[in-house]
Amino acid sequence: MKKIIHTKEFFVKSFLCLSLLLSACGKKEDPALPKYKESMEAYTSEIINLSSSLESLDPEAADSVDKLLKTVDELAATLHNMAALEVPAAYSDAGNMAQEAYTLMDDSASLYHSAYGGDTYDEDSASQAQQQYLNSMQKVTDIGQYLMTTPE
Repeated sequence: MKKIIHTKEFFVKSFLCLSLLLSACGKKEDPALPKYKESMEAYTSEIINLSSSLESLDPEAADSVDKLLKTVDELAATLHNMAALEVPAAYSDAGNMAQEAYTLMDDSASLYHSAYGGDTYDEDSASQAQQQYLNSMQKVTDIGQYLMTTPE
């Protein structure tokens, strides 16, 4: 296993900012907003945990590939669930961005399976998978920035 994702610190900071943002949203609250905040905080925690799991993988361990594939699948599922959330009207674009993040992560998971699922390691697929993962996490960061700059 040649490439394991090492971007934990960047994403942890981004997710913490997202959590703080959601916990400090405005005075006139949309009735759907509390549920949305709670769900986003839960997904944020799950994404942090899964990213940490990727960071802590030992590439020399016999089960590292299985753990990698399982974790990227879990990240894709988590982002799918995040994209399926009912988004309050004030944050309507966040739903579109979450769908994009999910699509990128789903592509990443497929590419990782292609890279490691065969008899030989496919370096090109692994490289593309890592880039799609990074793009997905950037999209999640963009959601946080969007939520911070969009008034209710």
